[in-house]
Amino acid sequence: MLQFTAPQHRVKGFTLLELLIALAVAGILAALVAPPFSGFLARQQLRSDLNEVVSVLSFARSEAIKRRADVTVDIDSSGDTWNIGVSFGSPSETLRVANGRQQAVTLTGISQVVFNSLGAMESCSTSDCQLELNHSRLGDDKTEVVTISPAGGVRREG
Repeated sequence: MLQFTAPQHRVKGFTLLELLIALAVAGILAALVAPPFSGFLARQQLRSDLNEVVSVLSFARSEAIKRRADVTVDIDSSGDTWNIGVSFGSPSETLRVANGRQQAVTLTGISQVVFNSLGAMESCSTSDCQLELNHSRLGDDKTEVVTISPAGGVRREG
C-alpha cells in the first residue's frame, strides 16, 4: 500500500509577536542603562578638562625652566567655559592657550600663577594655590582639585 504524505515546509523567520517581545526587552534594557551612562559621560568630561589643566600648568613650568625666565599662567573662568593662557617676557609672548571643552565643567580658584626660572611657584593669586573643577551634573561630591606646590609641582587631588 502506498501512503502519500504532504510535504512539510518549514517557514524561516520570526513571528510578529516574537519581534514585539524582543523590542520590549531591548527597550527595558536601554532604560536601565541610560542613567549610569549619563554619569559616566559627565565623569569623562570632567577628567578630560582636568587633564587639560594639569597639562597646561606642567607645560608652563617646563617652559619657565627651559627659557630661564618667569612664565605667567592667566586663568579666566568668567565666561561660559574656562580659558587658560601661558605667556612670558615683556612684551608678553603667548606660548599656549587652552579652553574648557564643556560648558558644564566649571573652574574656580586661582586667577594667576607665575613660575620662575627654576620651575618654582613665584606667586599665586591665592594662598592655597588650588584650582577646583566641577561638573554641573555630578554636583559637589565629585570635585577635582589641582594643587600647585611652592616648589612648582602640579598634582591632582580629589
